[in-house]
Amino acid sequence: MDNRVVQAVYGFVTGNTKPLFIALVVLAVVIGLYFPIRNLYVAYRTQDILSRQVDLREAYNEGLQEDVNRYLSQEGIEEAARSELDMVLPGETRIEVTGQDDVDAAGSEDADKQDSEGADAEGKEGETPVGEGDSAAASKDNVPSTALEAEQAELAAAQEAPWYIHMLDSLFFFDGVEGQPKLPDSTE
Repeated sequence: MDNRVVQAVYGFVTGNTKPLFIALVVLAVVIGLYFPIRNLYVAYRTQDILSRQVDLREAYNEGLQEDVNRYLSQEGIEEAARSELDMVLPGETRIEVTGQDDVDAAGSEDADKQDSEGADAEGKEGETPVGEGDSAAASKDNVPSTALEAEQAELAAAQEAPWYIHMLDSLFFFDGVEGQPKLPDSTE
């Protein structure tokens, strides 16, 4: 009986069914490697998403800490009282200017300030090159200013990926970080 089994296996491996045998071996290897590779991919994607979310939350927290530090100073208290409560110090008179667009006024003040800072930076040695400061300013614009914006940015971090990452997500059945809600797919 053992001899017939060995002959049957040998015939299956070397006979007309050799391509089928090779296909079965390849299929077994692919199935055997799929799950460890899937686990590695899921761990990589989860770490990537969570690290981006942590970076967003840290930037948000730093912005809050800057606000707290500013409001703890005398100048910050005075600024908040003037801008949010319309208060003035004793001996000062509050004057309200109407008819002037705040955006234009702020834009011209910012341009004047940048021009004077640019002139100062050109004369100093060892200053940051022009291109490096721009990336810091650009990243500062992406910092969420409210808790809702921070939460939405964290949820959106999972959706921001190139097309091939979305394809791999489908291949490895990755549907987001476990325990976190997903944003609905929208094409707005």
